[in-house]
Formats: sequence, C-alpha cells, structure tokens
Amino acid sequence: MLCCRLLFDGHELEFVTATFTAMSNPGTFSPDDLTAYADSYTGRDRLRGGFEHYRTLLEDGRDNRALLADQSLPMPVLAIGTAHSGTATAEALSPHAKTLRSEVAPTGHFVAEEDPRWFTKVTTEFLA
Repeated sequence: MLCCRLLFDGHELEFVTATFTAMSNPGTFSPDDLTAYADSYTGRDRLRGGFEHYRTLLEDGRDNRALLADQSLPMPVLAIGTAHSGTATAEALSPHAKTLRSEVAPTGHFVAEEDPRWFTKVTTEFLA
C-alpha cells in the first residue's frame, strides 16, 4: 500500500474525482462534494487509513468464510446490489443467511449518495 500512498499523496482530488465519477451516475457529486471527500484523504496517514479497508478485503473474506463454514447468519440480512453488481452480494450471502432480502439499486456504487430516497425507503422497510 506504500505505492498507493506515494502515488496519490498530493493528488487526492484527482484520485477522488476520477474514481467517484467513474463509479457513479453523472451529476451525483458536485465539485464541492469531491473536494470534501478528497480533503478527508489528504495526507499520508489519511490515505493509509482510507486504503486499509481495501488492503484487508481478501483477509476479511477468508475470515467471514471461516466463521460461516459451520453456521448461518441468524438475523435477517438485506443485500443491496447496484446496476453494476446486480445480485452478486445476495448470491454470495444466500447459502449463509436464513432470511435474505435482495434489492438492486438503480445506481452506481454510491447507493446512498446517488438515490437517498430509494436507499432510505428500502432500509426503512427492511428494518421495520
């Protein structure tokens, strides 16, 4: 991850702008929004912290599979996919969840930001 921190250090706004606009519906993020997100990544410690989630994804996946090998999730589970990912999350969780609800948002990656009404409606109904 050192290479990523060195690559993006000082270029946070360019990174956020390119990534967020590529992964979302047009017009989701204003220039001020992108600047605010970039500011939260500005500096090597913040970049390291922000990228740490992605660095641990494979390990997290192994840990989750190990935990679910002999048991299933006892609580209801809501799996939200997107126009890009479809039902992949629900398909991955279906062997492990006793009660699974699958929804596909009419959005890109940033569901809550792109369609907050849809997200609020679906999560509120699920939690009710």
